[in-house]
Amino acid sequence: MVEMRFKNFDEFCQAVRDLKLEYEKHFDTKFSERIIGWWDPLNLTLEEANEGNEVMKRDVYAAVETNTEIESIPIKLWNQIIF
Repeated sequence: MVEMRFKNFDEFCQAVRDLKLEYEKHFDTKFSERIIGWWDPLNLTLEEANEGNEVMKRDVYAAVETNTEIESIPIKLWNQIIF
């Protein structure tokens, strides 16, 4: 179980924005919204938000360290996904 770093969703959303900014600064490109896997966008609990943020942070830092952008889902496939 992950430590509950965020006490509310506002804190979580700010942390996500901060990670996206770090990524965008490094790669000089907008962070893709076509990435799935860190949390369920339709049914997110605060515990899942805390866990998902840790995984997102790990992935963003790994991308920056290796200078490898995070792969996003191709637009054609993305448009076929039903949320």
